[in-house]
Amino acid sequence: MHKGFQDKEDGLIRFIDQNRDEFDDEVPSASDIWNKIEQRIDAPKKGVLINFRPLLKYAAAAVFLMVFGAAVWILIDNRKQPVDPALSMVQKYYPDYADQVVKFTNIVEKRQEELKKIGTKAPGIYKNFTTDLDELDSVNSALKKDLNTYPNKEDVLIALIENLKMQADVLNQQLHIIRNLKKDSHEIH
Repeated sequence: MHKGFQDKEDGLIRFIDQNRDEFDDEVPSASDIWNKIEQRIDAPKKGVLINFRPLLKYAAAAVFLMVFGAAVWILIDNRKQPVDPALSMVQKYYPDYADQVVKFTNIVEKRQEELKKIGTKAPGIYKNFTTDLDELDSVNSALKKDLNTYPNKEDVLIALIENLKMQADVLNQQLHIIRNLKKDSHEIH
């Protein structure tokens, strides 16, 4: 080692040895040590405290919005799904025909709703028109059953589409007649 460093170390050791009694006279008691430890534990800690309570409101709102959004999405998505098993089969196995079946089914349903609204105002006319529609509906139901049993499903699908077209045409004619009757009755009064 370096001689200057050794001299300093020896001097420090000699100083400690000569003054040992003065160093050892202040021994803390065990109770003093525990009191100081407790004070440090109980003392307020310095640092940043984050209050999560306001954040909980936002987290709850976010969870609510996600659940609500998921529920709405599921409901809307389920509306797009066909309820009719025959239509579901057509969409799955015969997508070329599915668009036409869905298109004409939607037209028929829409026109039937229009006719029902008018039917509450003119029940006699509505009753006459529904007999024609009931016959076409029964043919439509029979064709849907045939989709499950008939070996040549394409023929059944073509017949089903034609039936839906006829239903749409009949409904359009019936609505046209009712509108003309309303128009004529307004012109008379």
